[in-house]
Amino acid sequence: MGATPTVVRRLLHLITTFAVLLASAFVCQSAGVELSSSAILFYNSDLQPVLDGNISQCELLLRRAVVHGGRRIQIVPTHYWYDAADASQDPDSCYPDNWEDTSLKVDYYCSKADWQSSCQPFNPAVIATFQSGMQDCLSLAVQLYDEVLVTPHLDAAAGSRISPKWRNMLRFDPIAKDQYGYSYWDTMLLPITEAANAAFAGTTGKRFQFAMQGEMGGTVLNYPASYLSIISNIKSKWQAPSDLQTGITFANGYIPGQLNHIPAPKTGPCQGRDMPLLPFNQWPGVQRLKAVLPDIQQLVQQVGFVGVSNYARAPPDVQSSNIENSTAKLVAEFQAMGIDFQSQLSTGKQFIWNEFGLGGGASACGDVPGSGPQIGNCPWLGITGSYKPETDPFKQYAAARAYLIKFYDTTLQVLESGGVQYPVNGAYIWNVGSWDVQGISTSSAEWNTSVVQGSWPYEHGYAVPEVVAAIRQHNEQVNT
Repeated sequence: MGATPTVVRRLLHLITTFAVLLASAFVCQSAGVELSSSAILFYNSDLQPVLDGNISQCELLLRRAVVHGGRRIQIVPTHYWYDAADASQDPDSCYPDNWEDTSLKVDYYCSKADWQSSCQPFNPAVIATFQSGMQDCLSLAVQLYDEVLVTPHLDAAAGSRISPKWRNMLRFDPIAKDQYGYSYWDTMLLPITEAANAAFAGTTGKRFQFAMQGEMGGTVLNYPASYLSIISNIKSKWQAPSDLQTGITFANGYIPGQLNHIPAPKTGPCQGRDMPLLPFNQWPGVQRLKAVLPDIQQLVQQVGFVGVSNYARAPPDVQSSNIENSTAKLVAEFQAMGIDFQSQLSTGKQFIWNEFGLGGGASACGDVPGSGPQIGNCPWLGITGSYKPETDPFKQYAAARAYLIKFYDTTLQVLESGGVQYPVNGAYIWNVGSWDVQGISTSSAEWNTSVVQGSWPYEHGYAVPEVVAAIRQHNEQVNT
């Protein structure tokens, strides 16, 4: 006997409801996501026209990056914090355990003019120079790109330059004054806000994404009320007609700036980074986190986007799910705190990989290249310092090069679908040292300041032509 019209309507209603629920369980972009580049700046001189051709490091990197087919760019300005407790370390020695020091503090914020300079405390003139340089940098970025992400970093001024203390573990209040009377807001976020306002003035159809910090979960999750206040200040000062989004970004673990995973025997350079997560009540600093948890929840809801440093651990037979494991770890840490972050993603919260890469290193000291697929175990390890062919993993070892190509091919498949298990709305390569497979940074090849480089990055640097071609083709396809 045939179904009655009422039964048919009910069946159609159930099918429609199920389809809506299925779609809401995972929202991904049908058009795909480009793999964008990053212009990473370490010194105030990087914002000044001191290179050949009267251009700045910022301009050089922005113009080099645009040929890779991206319509988005990330700019990473760097200031420093000084902690007198670290001054006893030899700056030219490696301390592999430095990353896990959670006793960090800010005596004062400071700025380096160039790589040879000491770190100088801020004053009005230094802040004004930084703001002016950032305005010039952002003005060019607005001309070349549709979307500009700024992700500020703080690096350690004292201690080892080879294995510095980790910014993620620095739990500081961004609006508290240092011993010279300046805050992180005063020295970094306010000047960038003013610079961006000027750079985006008169532009429409553009977007400014402002991550208030990069890979610095310790400050965000311990002082969320201060960041809520900063968001209000940024929005109240924003006058440009372009779209403004504020955001927060995290490392792929230890997001509260504490060692919240089960300790592991230190049997190699990875040092237990993927050990199981402790129950929330056993996290160091849990009482502080519980006290500010309502503000953390409000902050996560209020920001326009959230990011993760996606150094995706992967086996020799890398799969799409491996590329998203940093997201899974971030979701798990939020879940342990009682925050359903995955539901935020499922309802349209913008999510980005603000750092992505495979460094090919086999040492926490940045001086030993990996020889094969084992480089997938610790993708955050790479080769740092001046480029040397003998420590280039992708020139010295065919197996490492082949794995790199496979790793990126798999990544581009994930981005083509806008994510597989988790949605992703943006992805940015960490273009420094051996992570810079595009050859954009001056640190990723023998010294060369030409905008048009030809074969130089391939012959004299870490760039891999197969990966460069694949990224460019992918970007052109998703942006068509």
